[in-house]
Amino acid sequence: MQPVVWDGHGVTRFLANPIVRFLVDWGRDHGMSLNDLHVVGMQAGWTRHDWQHFSQLHGYSVSGWFDLSYANKAERDEADRLEAELVRRQPSDPKKRRRASSTRSEPR
Repeated sequence: MQPVVWDGHGVTRFLANPIVRFLVDWGRDHGMSLNDLHVVGMQAGWTRHDWQHFSQLHGYSVSGWFDLSYANKAERDEADRLEAELVRRQPSDPKKRRRASSTRSEPR
């Protein structure tokens, strides 16, 4: 499971892999949405686990990830634990929170 970080806007997200984030953004900018990618994945036989991992690698929000059909209960519980730990460790002032990255594009 990817680490959980603040995105700089008060949202907890899985730490995005910059290569995966670039490819998602590049695909979007060139006419391939995540829905299109899902169709390709169905044809290619990508598994539920593949999609769980991919959604984390491109920086999905933790709260949104809980609603995905392919996120199982054990992984939801682990993500919830990571998020609670992050909240407990971080200062209450959002400006003092450790950000995932200030140079990487934010997921949409």
